[in-house]
Amino acid sequence: MSWEIWGNGDCFGEMAILEQPLKHLTALSLAPVQLLVIPAQRFLQLQILQLSIRRSIKLYLRLQMLDYSPKSQLLKTSHPAL
Repeated sequence: MSWEIWGNGDCFGEMAILEQPLKHLTALSLAPVQLLVIPAQRFLQLQILQLSIRRSIKLYLRLQMLDYSPKSQLLKTSHPAL
């Protein structure tokens, strides 16, 4: 058995959703907690949405780079032989 310690805002069990058959997890709290249970299907939908948003942001940044006109340019120069 392995033990982990989590703090405010941490979550656990998200990887178990991706495994087949599903695992049962047990948690022990030393202080009051709020528990949010997300059905597996809804979690997977959220993950796909999050991935799509990340890809959209990357595409947007790439498009901005293509439209970027630098204020300075590199010039190739030659030095006279010393």
